[in-house]
Amino acid sequence: MKFCKKVLCNIIDIYFIVYTKDEHGNVTGSNLLQVDIVDKSAPKSRTFRSSLDYSIPRVLYQGDFIKFDDTDPQIINGRTMLPLRNTFNLLGASIEWDNLTQTITSNKEDINISLQVGSKTAYINGQEVILDAEPQVIGGRTLVPLKFIGEAFGNTLVWDGLEKVAMIK
Repeated sequence: MKFCKKVLCNIIDIYFIVYTKDEHGNVTGSNLLQVDIVDKSAPKSRTFRSSLDYSIPRVLYQGDFIKFDDTDPQIINGRTMLPLRNTFNLLGASIEWDNLTQTITSNKEDINISLQVGSKTAYINGQEVILDAEPQVIGGRTLVPLKFIGEAFGNTLVWDGLEKVAMIK
């Protein structure tokens, strides 16, 4: 079911288009929130459109939404995966990549972590940890599980499933 609401104003008309889910949770349109603003004050009406795609998870860190360079975060098998380089840089951690073994090592202060693409086994300061999702290479970029990376470096994570927003505190 598509919902469209028109708000009448003196200078502008605002249209909200929201696609919803059915009783089984299936998306019946898209995960797009679209806002059209029609400026009636101009000699010719102009329409400005703004959209927000809710199918892409967003990350909030220190009060700001993070802009990822060339690869968006993804939800893969129910787990939020973030681009490796952006995420580690964001958290102030060093990054080393071994292309031969596809191993990621990172250090921040006294925390050392190691992960390998395709493996659910990771290490924090030499101690084995089992991941709920293995790092993956998609489109030439390595994606790592948000939950492990955030918590391994001492942050707290809060997930808003409705808005698909991960808050790193």
